[in-house]
Amino acid sequence: MAEINQFFLEPITCYAQSGSADKLALSPNNNLVHIYRQQDSSWIEESVLSQHDLRVTSIDWAPKTNRIVTCSADRNAYVWVQSTDNDTKEIVWKPTLVLLRINRAATSVKWSPKEDKFAVGTAAKLVCVCYFESANDWWVSRHIKKPIKSTVTCIDWHPNNILLSCGSTDYKCRVFSTFIKEVDQKSDLTNLKSSTWFKNANSNTSDFNDNAANNDNTTTATTTLSTTGALINEFSNSGAWVHDVAFSPNGSKLAWVSHDSSISVVDSNQSMLVVTLKTRYLPFLSCVWVSENSIVAAGHDCCPMLFNHQHPNQNGKTEQQQIQPVLKFIGRLDRSQKRTEDGQSAMRKFRDLDAKADHSQTNSVSSGDSCLSTIHQNTIGQIGLYSKSKSVATVGLDGKFVVWSLDPSVL
Repeated sequence: MAEINQFFLEPITCYAQSGSADKLALSPNNNLVHIYRQQDSSWIEESVLSQHDLRVTSIDWAPKTNRIVTCSADRNAYVWVQSTDNDTKEIVWKPTLVLLRINRAATSVKWSPKEDKFAVGTAAKLVCVCYFESANDWWVSRHIKKPIKSTVTCIDWHPNNILLSCGSTDYKCRVFSTFIKEVDQKSDLTNLKSSTWFKNANSNTSDFNDNAANNDNTTTATTTLSTTGALINEFSNSGAWVHDVAFSPNGSKLAWVSHDSSISVVDSNQSMLVVTLKTRYLPFLSCVWVSENSIVAAGHDCCPMLFNHQHPNQNGKTEQQQIQPVLKFIGRLDRSQKRTEDGQSAMRKFRDLDAKADHSQTNSVSSGDSCLSTIHQNTIGQIGLYSKSKSVATVGLDGKFVVWSLDPSVL
C-alpha cells in the first residue's frame, strides 16, 4: 500500500518532516526549501525558505525543538527558527548563519538525538560538528579531518548523542566521537566507554590502543574519547563510494550502501563482524532501519527494497562453530502491477508494425513503453521513517513523495 503525492515536476533532492509529521520541507533541486502543511488529504504550501544562493543539498527537522537546519552547495548552513515578525505579526521562519569555515560544498546535515548539536558532511574532506555558543549567540563548528581523504557523502548519529558515523568517496565508513565539553556531560563519556562500539573497536584503525579499549588504561581512553573527532572505527568493506549510513534503533548495528550495488551491516555486539551483500540491482542511494533487524534501501532501481540481518541460532555451538550473521534480500515494497506486455510481445508488435510500415504507431508505442512499472519513475534520492510508525517515505527525481506501508510480519 502506497500513498502517492506529486509535489513538483522538478526532482526532489532532499526532504525532512516535522515531529508531528503534518509538515514537510522539500527542496526541488534548487536553492529553495518549500514548507508544506497537511490539510485533510492534501498538502498546502505554507512558506518558502530562500536564504541559500546555490542548490540545497540536505535538510533536517528537529522534532522536539522544531528547528530546521539546511545546508547547500554555497558552503553555508542555516538554522531556521519560527518567530513572530515585528511588522506583519505573522509567524515566519528566521535563519541564523552557521560558521562552518569550509571551502567546498556542504553535502549532508543531521541533528543529534538530543538536538543540542548537528553534524555537516562536506566536500572539503571533513565533517563539521556544530553547537550553539550562547556567550556569542551564534552557531560554531569543530572540524573532524583525519583520516578522511575525500568527500563526505553521508552522516548519521548514534542514539547516545556522541558517536557519529560517516561515509565518504574514499570507499570507507567511519565512526567518530563528537564529545564537546561545552555541550555533553561527563556521564555521556562514561556510558560511551562501556559501550560495545568502544570495547570492540579495531586497534589498527582507531585512535586508541587495546589497553585503552579494555579499560586497562582509563586515563588514556578518557582523554582520547573527550577529543572531538577521535576515530573509533573504520570499515573498508565497500568497493565503491558510500552513499548512505544508518545506525539501528538501539545503536548496536550500523548499515551502509555503496555504489557497487552492495549493502553492508556491522554488529558491535559481534566483535565488529561485517556482513556484505552484493546485489544484482542498481546502486542504492539511501537506507533506513525499520526495526532492529530490517533495513529498507532505495536508489537507482526506483523501488524501495527490504533486507533482513539476523544471527542464526547459536545454541549448543562452540566459539569455533559459531555461524556468521545472515544478510538477505526479503522483497520489494513496490507491489505495482507489471505491464501486460512482456519483452517478446512488445517485440512482436514492433515487428508487425514494421511489416505494415506504420511508423506513426511505432513512435507512439515507443514513447508509451518508456513508463516504468514502478510508482517512482526516476531515481529515489532519499528514504526515511514516516511518523515513527511502520511506514517509510521516499522522494525521487520524478518529483514524487511516496509513503509506503510495511507489513509487520516480515520485519
